Amino acid sequence: MKFAIRDDDTCYFTTPEDLKNAYGDLWGKIPISLAVIPFVKARKAPYIPKEYWNTGKEYPIGENDELVSFLKREIKKGNVSIMLHGYNHEYYPQPEFVAGKNLKEKIIKGKRYLEELFEVEIRTFVPPSNTMSKEAIKAVKECSLNLLYYPTPKNRPFGIKKWIIFLEDLMFKYRERQCSRIEFIKNCYRFWIKRDRNIFMPVKPFIFEINGIKEFNCVSLTAKTPTTNVLKNIEIAYRYNGNFCLALHYHSLKNDIFREKFYLIMNYVQKLPNIKFVHVDNFFD
Repeated sequence: MKFAIRDDDTCYFTTPEDLKNAYGDLWGKIPISLAVIPFVKARKAPYIPKEYWNTGKEYPIGENDELVSFLKREIKKGNVSIMLHGYNHEYYPQPEFVAGKNLKEKIIKGKRYLEELFEVEIRTFVPPSNTMSKEAIKAVKECSLNLLYYPTPKNRPFGIKKWIIFLEDLMFKYRERQCSRIEFIKNCYRFWIKRDRNIFMPVKPFIFEINGIKEFNCVSLTAKTPTTNVLKNIEIAYRYNGNFCLALHYHSLKNDIFREKFYLIMNYVQKLPNIKFVHVDNFFD
């Protein structure tokens, strides 16, 4: 099984110590795929210092010389890879790639900026807040980027392919359910309609492709995510010898309870035989 860590929100305000302290002894041992914000918009957010919350300015990550130098060294060592995490992570009040404008131009500009800054090829797009409009998905396709998303038919371009993949994914979830048929139907309603993330929902551990975009569905770890839900999905991915991507935020690891959850999961994974720790981009090779 291939296992990757997706870490969101690295930006101008991130320090090398933030990242190294977040991962502790794991830093340098397990590759970390950073979803980077090229031109972060200062607002109220856990990764932005309070004194910047009301400035309303954009801060290019390239102006943080210490962070850029650190990441370039870590990229060369193979410890870190870079993905595109939106443009400025603004809210209108909906997320940037739901309510924002000129999305294709933003992807092109953000991608080129990070590629020139870090001297790497940007291959994967990570949508801010994991939500996208129809225009956003079209923009990612036109920019030939891989996508970390889930196989919902919502906001997809017209076509039967999206429904086939959605139904295949739904049948996989049904086969891997750990409850009765009736309870599974209730769980689907609670998970997708009520957005209750305490519900266990099996995640298919394989790449899927819609309209020429290769995509993969991550398993998110938040302060509210039951650890057992993550472990169950790791067990499924392992049994199928598939891919597994754990999505989190480095700034969440400052919280002791969250950190305990993360290390419990990582200790479990490290004990499994035949695990290959990779960067997210390797999923799409």
